[in-house]
Amino acid sequence: MLSAPTNATITGTNPVLGTIADNETAPTATPTNTPTATPTSTPTSTPTSTPTATPTGTPTATPTSTPTATPTPGPGIEGDISPRLFGDGTILTTDVVQMRRFATNLDTPDPSTNELQRADCAPFTTFGDGAITATDVIQVRRFAAGLDPFTPAGGPSSRPTGELLTTKGESQTVGRELRIGTALRNNGISVRVPVEMKAYGDEVAVGFTLTFEEGVFVNPRVTWTNSS
Repeated sequence: MLSAPTNATITGTNPVLGTIADNETAPTATPTNTPTATPTSTPTSTPTSTPTATPTGTPTATPTSTPTATPTPGPGIEGDISPRLFGDGTILTTDVVQMRRFATNLDTPDPSTNELQRADCAPFTTFGDGAITATDVIQVRRFAAGLDPFTPAGGPSSRPTGELLTTKGESQTVGRELRIGTALRNNGISVRVPVEMKAYGDEVAVGFTLTFEEGVFVNPRVTWTNSS
């Protein structure tokens, strides 16, 4: 610090205020406020979501089932009835067994095929007569044994409206007669039921059905007699 008389003049240089007189109060420097720069916030860009493309599903083609055409069998041959329903083009013992089942009504020919026409093979010369009887069993046995040649199926394709073979004394249209005689009891153990036939002498087989009450009669047997 410098001391000087009151009337002295002090010169000097104030790097801030410049030259002042001795009776002059140096002004107080008022600092200029430097404004604090307010940073402009740069908004974070929100990414635009790109939707994932959903692929259009290609539907799986449903295959259209093509129905298998059922072949329409030909007429076949007379007596060829096994295996059912169309036979197999030949005649064996299996055809004989099936013919017996038809003749005894254990099986019925299928009406939607020509099974009846093939099964009805007797008489041989007319390709059948519209009924399946014991004569057809004999004829199919002849086919199987090679005694008669195989022939294309022919003859009637349906049963006749009336029965060719009747019982209880009613005559056939061809003059033969089959009837049931009087039942005979044998010591209360068995019952004999005679079945009689008026024949021409050229018959090779005969068939019939005899029904009975199974709760009363059991173990039926057939016995041939020499009665003429």
